[in-house]
Amino acid sequence: MTNYDYIVVGGGAVGLSTAYNLGKACEKGEKVLVLEKFMYFNQAGSSGDFVRMFRTTYSDIELCKLALKARDLWTELEKEANVELIKMTGLLNFGDPDYQDGPEGNLTKPIEIMNQLNMEYQQLSSAEIMERYPFRNLPSNFIGVFAKDNGIINVFLTLRILYKLAQENNVELRENEEVTKLELNTGNHSEDHNVIVTTIRNNVNGTQDTMTYSAKKVIITAGAYVNNVIKTLNFQIQLCIWEMVSMYFTLDAVSNPPIQVPSMWFQFQDETPDSKSNLFYGFPEVSWGPENQTRIAVDYASRMIYDPDERHTGVSEYELQITSKWVEKHCIGVQKYPVFQGTCLMPNAHDNNFVLDFAPEKVLGPAHKNIIIFTAGWAFKFVPLLGKCLSQLAINGCTEYDISNYNIDREGVLKDDKDTPPKHPVYKPQPC
Repeated sequence: MTNYDYIVVGGGAVGLSTAYNLGKACEKGEKVLVLEKFMYFNQAGSSGDFVRMFRTTYSDIELCKLALKARDLWTELEKEANVELIKMTGLLNFGDPDYQDGPEGNLTKPIEIMNQLNMEYQQLSSAEIMERYPFRNLPSNFIGVFAKDNGIINVFLTLRILYKLAQENNVELRENEEVTKLELNTGNHSEDHNVIVTTIRNNVNGTQDTMTYSAKKVIITAGAYVNNVIKTLNFQIQLCIWEMVSMYFTLDAVSNPPIQVPSMWFQFQDETPDSKSNLFYGFPEVSWGPENQTRIAVDYASRMIYDPDERHTGVSEYELQITSKWVEKHCIGVQKYPVFQGTCLMPNAHDNNFVLDFAPEKVLGPAHKNIIIFTAGWAFKFVPLLGKCLSQLAINGCTEYDISNYNIDREGVLKDDKDTPPKHPVYKPQPC
């Protein structure tokens, strides 16, 4: 058995950020290990594709405050790595001002919050939106809210920078190694408590080895795979996993002037008879992405699963159909059908919030703080903050950030019985 002080399970963006922060904060001689089930920089979970939104426009003031704190940590990370990780283009939210609520809140509530927090924004009419963006046929009652302090996260570079910084801080990073068992070893004193981690390592020659480690603290950042990791601990988390579709459409580059999308955008509109969701969003072309392509997709999943191993091959035809129809009707100089598309796994708790906490004390007893869990929620924009928060929980047993809304014991997060199918989330799945 190899002993470590901290083991991080899951080597996506949050896991690498946690490992980097642990490596920085650890005392001399303390050891940190990351175990990744797949290869690093894979497309199997929630950290795939080229881009993610960094935004501060929220219908929840606590998330807005967290995003503002995360923005400062992104700046610190960029300075340390001497690279630009976020391209600040701004964000245009637009749509029906009477739209009430959905997975991204609504259009008007963020205005109240931005006023309360003295944040800059600009309101636009439907006509002004179509003057500035390559859109057409927008309803006359649509309004827009443009906030400049939002930007496009370079996903590829962020992952690689966090990996490199973790290495430089003496973190050991292993891939193709799946955790198969977690076991709490509880002595008479709290300092004797530790976690035994058993894995199967898949070697490059096709053989497998069973490995066993011991750690003072285990931090689980496995996203949609969290229940696979904690299955031997006698509790499970109620998650509905959305298979989120992303699509890339060709922009007309030979028109005069060439078609350009000036910033990220998000449309808020109720469903209509011909579309179960009208929550469309888009990104401009970026230098690290496919040339002359804009990402446009719908913030909706017709495929929802409860086990990541049930993931479908390819994308849902329904999302492809409604997005292409929206592009044809409302976009100028954008090819109707996408050049390519893909999916990522988005784990959701019933209230659309994070699960960020120690393992439940009512299940594991006094040693529950030896295991820390993060899953669910729309997290990439918070990656530096989540890594710092999780490392503080592991080292200090507490964090400077208010995470009281994300505790694991809140109603509807834990399954009452792990053999009972999970409840549907607020946004119910459609037949696959």
